[in-house]
Amino acid sequence: MDLYTQSDLYCAAFDYSVTQDVRWALDTCTGLMGRVPETVLEPMCGNARYAADFIDMGLHYFGFDRSKDMLDRAEARSMQELLVADACEFEIDRPCFDMAWCPINSIRHLHETNDLIRHLRCVSRHLADDGLYLIETDVARKDGTKVDDRPITWRTEQSDGTVIQASWRTIESNPDCSKVTELGRIERYRDDDCIEMVETEYEMCLPTAAQWIDIASQAGCLLAKAGIREQGQWAGIHPMEDSIGEQNEAVMLIIQPAH
Repeated sequence: MDLYTQSDLYCAAFDYSVTQDVRWALDTCTGLMGRVPETVLEPMCGNARYAADFIDMGLHYFGFDRSKDMLDRAEARSMQELLVADACEFEIDRPCFDMAWCPINSIRHLHETNDLIRHLRCVSRHLADDGLYLIETDVARKDGTKVDDRPITWRTEQSDGTVIQASWRTIESNPDCSKVTELGRIERYRDDDCIEMVETEYEMCLPTAAQWIDIASQAGCLLAKAGIREQGQWAGIHPMEDSIGEQNEAVMLIIQPAH
């Protein structure tokens, strides 16, 4: 059973505040573009949980996802448009977007290099000439291994009194192919009793910084800058260099289209 098909459980696991991340993304784009973005595109948006914050900050939000079930769980809002679409082959009939946004490792589910290139080309085609695409992703060390292989676990309290516990961990690495296999698990607890559980193994990409630069180049894009997460906070913009994955696993790639 795929975690992503269990829409209610999946949405509950990711039901936490994202305001700080959205504010950082908007401030970063404003600083680099020299103007305030007015529109944002989110590929692989799930239930569009980032939409509310982008809209509250004045942006028109457009999100798409391959899962209609996930999109059906998005709240209806003004200044929001949603579409069922393939991340590697989509066409949106509207003016180009000022920025695009792909958080929390969603990009890594495109585990073939060609799919990443196709995706970046599609997004680039939908961005304004000075638009930016921000992608939050883990980045491998130069040898292809992860900086930190410890499991990631978090809990979210629900209004019905249950608690959702989610965890992700690497169970197999293949540095030669820039891929890892990860196990995702989401459990629902009432008091100490687990009343619902689903887990799935995913093959995910894990390129090095140099490989990401090359992927962007093959897509006709420029990857020259990245944001770094330190102690749970985004901590400024850095040049995108080969060494960026040696200590900083969580990176926000900042990609410019080459129109």
